[in-house]
Amino acid sequence: MSGVVGGFALAGPLMPCAKQVRTMGRALSPKGDFFLDGPAEEFFDHRLAIYSDQAQTYGAPDGDLFVMLVGGLEEKSSLLSKLKRSPESFQNQAHIIFDLYQSRGLLALYSLKGPFLILIWDMSRQRFVCIRDRIGHYAVYYTQDGDTLWFATQAETLMHSVLSTPYFSTTAMNQILTTGFAHGQDHVIEGIHQVKPGQMILVEKGQCKKMEY
Repeated sequence: MSGVVGGFALAGPLMPCAKQVRTMGRALSPKGDFFLDGPAEEFFDHRLAIYSDQAQTYGAPDGDLFVMLVGGLEEKSSLLSKLKRSPESFQNQAHIIFDLYQSRGLLALYSLKGPFLILIWDMSRQRFVCIRDRIGHYAVYYTQDGDTLWFATQAETLMHSVLSTPYFSTTAMNQILTTGFAHGQDHVIEGIHQVKPGQMILVEKGQCKKMEY
């Protein structure tokens, strides 16, 4: 099963523990061989660590800006026309997002369409972005443990690898017992939150917020 796992240090400079991220990656795979079969994309910075077995990546040579894309973009011809570039000038679709973000910043993300999950690390602005497409093809969950924001495409990964003692949310359980489902809740496990379709996580200056786009 493919996916993404990672951690971001909200108040760095310490990078999220690489061993912890690798443990999360193994938990993501039922066979425990998430990073042993086939190539895995990985990125390490002093504040960010990511592993994925199904992603496109593109980054600046100096490490100032990094983009990871899971899935794909639609209406690429329209995006290329905005950049006034030919398809041959891009290494992959993550490269397209990279150039769009460089030219327009966060506004560029609002025009993207398709089934995707995008992660951006903008070191110059100390900005981390995790964006889920409006269709919601790829799920992404997150939890905060101290000064580290952990994220994964499976909630169970966070539950088993990050939370020391997972327990059910009292609010969610009361709603399930009363109405049959947990309406308005990110997850039934306390402390785990979901990035819903059409939402992004934006981390700047040590502050994490979830917003619509």
